[in-house]
Amino acid sequence: MLDAVNGRAMRVKKTVRLVAPEGSGGYCAYDSNSGECFELNEVAHRVLVLLQSGVPAQGLVEALQAEYGDVATLVDDVAAFVDDLIAQGIVEIT
Repeated sequence: MLDAVNGRAMRVKKTVRLVAPEGSGGYCAYDSNSGECFELNEVAHRVLVLLQSGVPAQGLVEALQAEYGDVATLVDDVAAFVDDLIAQGIVEIT
């Protein structure tokens, strides 16, 4: 998946806000259009923050490797997560 979007911009939809509900100890992506709140772990939250700041697809993997170390499954995990974000309508390819 990352190869398919490489060179094309991805962005978090304007209707999606990243929030940390009080007392939850986690994060969620809240879509004001649908009213849905998608629970996120720390790494998923970081991916969305990176996308919001304009980091391209390949940059996601590089940034996460720098922060979390060289994880063998990182490319596949990030690609699967980006697929899910696109399928859920949280991220758009522009």
